[in-house]
Amino acid sequence: MIINGTAASETLAGTAQDDVITGFGGNDTLSGGDGNDIYIFSGGFGRDQIRDTSGLDQIQFGLDYTDANFRLVRDGADLLIRQNGGDNQIELNNYFGTTTPRGAIETVYFPASNVTWNLADGSAFLTVGFIGTSASETVAGSPGADFLAGLGGNDTMLGYDGDDTYFVSGAFGRDTITDSSGVDILIVGRDWTEAYFQFTRPNNGADLVMQTPGGVNSINFNNYYSTSQSAQKVESFISRRRVRYGICPPARSPSSPAISTMEDTTPPIRRSVVPASTPSATT
Repeated sequence: MIINGTAASETLAGTAQDDVITGFGGNDTLSGGDGNDIYIFSGGFGRDQIRDTSGLDQIQFGLDYTDANFRLVRDGADLLIRQNGGDNQIELNNYFGTTTPRGAIETVYFPASNVTWNLADGSAFLTVGFIGTSASETVAGSPGADFLAGLGGNDTMLGYDGDDTYFVSGAFGRDTITDSSGVDILIVGRDWTEAYFQFTRPNNGADLVMQTPGGVNSINFNNYYSTSQSAQKVESFISRRRVRYGICPPARSPSSPAISTMEDTTPPIRRSVVPASTPSATT
């Protein structure tokens, strides 16, 4: 069934069949119900919310948008598809939650660039990633494998579970990384080499800090040394020379000596050439 809204803010409800729903303008709440539903967005569609719990559902953008116009943002249990530099936004309500109704959308399709984001298998969270802005903010990932980049500002990046990739470049600020599990990696942009960074352990505490001279740019690995949260760490990082460095302090107790520089023997830094298949970081 074809269901069209107006330029006003409204609630549009689908049927038990396959629906094509277009909210047009206004800040709409769209609910597809059962069936394999398609949600159409083009022009200035506003700040809409989708609630859908069943079927194979798709968001489809008009020819006035490509995948480069939008980014993924996690806000609590909600997944946002937010326009870059614009006011349009789609909220997949309770996407990461366990209760209904949820914004259970499987794919996002951009006909203009012939690109499909696959949300169902989680691949979009790694290929598209969760990208911040020049402001200070929290960039949160999914329960699976993610790509996270805070860009400018003093950001907090939350990878949760999965094998996550964190990216910093340029004047990235003073960022904090908190991770739950998985084999995680930090990629440093082409404007930085490993020679720029020092490792410190402030006050022999639970955090590990990787910083440039003077601490203008730094990455705080939250609870890196915590014995109760031994899995919450980033295991390695890749420099612009495509070299992988394993971060592996042998002692995790608060009484251990603080880490001074990357060349220090405490901890040892395992070094290996990064495979050619590893994506190169760009600024």
